[in-house]
Amino acid sequence: MTIIGWGAEVEGVMNDPEGFLSLYPDIDLEFVITDRNSLVHRASVMAAGGIAPDLIWTDDGVIVELGTLGIVEPLAPYVERYGMDLSDYAPTISGEYGGELLALPGTAFPYIFFINSNMLQEAGLSRPDSTWTLADYEAISERMTQGPIDERTVYGTVRTSRRWDGFTWSAGGWPFTSQSTIDQEGWDNLIDVVQWMADMRYVKRVEANNDDDFHYGRAGIGLFGYWIFNNPGYALWNFDYTAQVTPAGKAGQIPKFITNGWAISKDSNHKEAAWKFIEWYMSPEQQFDMVTKDMMPAYIPAVYELFAHGHSRDIMEAFLRTFELAALGKPVPQNTAEVLAFNVVTGAMSQVLNGINPSAADALNSVKDQVRATLAGNHQ
Repeated sequence: MTIIGWGAEVEGVMNDPEGFLSLYPDIDLEFVITDRNSLVHRASVMAAGGIAPDLIWTDDGVIVELGTLGIVEPLAPYVERYGMDLSDYAPTISGEYGGELLALPGTAFPYIFFINSNMLQEAGLSRPDSTWTLADYEAISERMTQGPIDERTVYGTVRTSRRWDGFTWSAGGWPFTSQSTIDQEGWDNLIDVVQWMADMRYVKRVEANNDDDFHYGRAGIGLFGYWIFNNPGYALWNFDYTAQVTPAGKAGQIPKFITNGWAISKDSNHKEAAWKFIEWYMSPEQQFDMVTKDMMPAYIPAVYELFAHGHSRDIMEAFLRTFELAALGKPVPQNTAEVLAFNVVTGAMSQVLNGINPSAADALNSVKDQVRATLAGNHQ
């Protein structure tokens, strides 16, 4: 059985496969390690050459590409046939595409807002509560910013416009209807929130562009996942810190949340073996083992165990609440038309968030006809 993927999760099994092989000694494992950006192309080439991988490690973005190409197997029939209970797992948002379940969760990456407590105190502020809003986030960022506008010495926040998902969806900025047409209210909301994010950075200058500004105590708020605790930058945090969930907008609180997991290739010759691997990887025993390796599991009881030691109550509550919010769902492309159209949308957004075009309305409205044509031309 051939497994293709990237990252510590896949390499961890490759380097220590005995947990699986002790249960299934008759299954041989072969690994193809690639980087995330090359995975879809490489898996497609392998399938076209008659040597399709059996298991594919995926995430929110990759599964959309795999679903668009139609090279992965729907997994709902397996879940039903084998009676898998998903109620205690992270939401399968990374595995949903076009109404079909195409991947199952292996690890989770909830993002929360880390806040420099020392800077909060210096600004005369206290930790925001879990119902804080986008307006609160902006006000707190402004209060913590120091120095003249052209010579900031301390910023209120850092690089959050580069991790825009939660802001955009919370603000109601999903631009498509359920019929894969442009939703005018969502489109207008998207323009507003993109302009708001750009102005935070380029006009009000309360946002820094480099995570190091947070690490060195030069920015008050940073949006990070659990991975930050294994990042070299974390060793630089010479300050007290707290955390909070994503702030609320018009559409509520929709956090940035990524679930990595497993998909089965439609052309696999070992689908039952691939399913056995997924069952093993998602088993409580294996998920609890991830805790010992300081990885965020997808199995929620194991997540509680992860935070039982070494983290403050604020951090634990923010991460666990983010799991709850993520379970309510987030906007995802439902078909090829929306995938292609949203690529056009994000291209226009990047022009604004990178400071190339100062007007979100101009940037997005300039591609509106292209988006509409893409939706109409590819919708089935």
